[in-house]
Amino acid sequence: MPSPLENQKTLVATMIKLEQSWDLNAVFALHTLYFTHTLLPASIGGPPRNNAEARKHCEDLKPTWKDYKITKKSEVHDAEARTAALHTLTVAETTAGHFEVEAMWLLHFNEDGTKLKGLEQLVDSTAVAELFAMLEAQNAWRRRGVCRWYFGCVPVDWSGGIVKLNFGPGPLVSDERISTLTFLLTSMHGHTRTTLASHLRISVSDPEDCNLAG
Repeated sequence: MPSPLENQKTLVATMIKLEQSWDLNAVFALHTLYFTHTLLPASIGGPPRNNAEARKHCEDLKPTWKDYKITKKSEVHDAEARTAALHTLTVAETTAGHFEVEAMWLLHFNEDGTKLKGLEQLVDSTAVAELFAMLEAQNAWRRRGVCRWYFGCVPVDWSGGIVKLNFGPGPLVSDERISTLTFLLTSMHGHTRTTLASHLRISVSDPEDCNLAG
């Protein structure tokens, strides 16, 4: 029979795998009934969330992620205290752009180490605030009938049947990148005509989804 420490280590490995897949049913099956999640600093995360509140928060965020990878940098267990500490790096692609965040996790286990009683996460508040700002801006554009996604690091808007690359100040975008984007949009929307002016404008036919892969 596995020891509580062995169970803790197994649970951590399972949790990381499920967190990456965003299989919320499986993730929340690892929790005790009275599990709480605290995201720190409080200026970013707000008050602790119970199971239902944490589940709702995750469901709201789930559509944001297109790719999500957690790399575990270190892991330390205290069997007597029934806790573990993790240092992780999360790298993700979202509907609003690229996202990376470092975090420290403090996990609290039940007596046999098979369930999580609580999780406290201290995250890079600047990175998280920037992500939330990008998502809020994306939602604002959508409310105005403008869709935004990203092609590499170049923000792309769609409004009124026109796709616009917002190059802004900086080096010119290569012909290869322009050709790749033209191909992507042509493949997605079946439209072949492009016009290159002071910025690139690509006419497309009736886009229905703002969450285009970049």
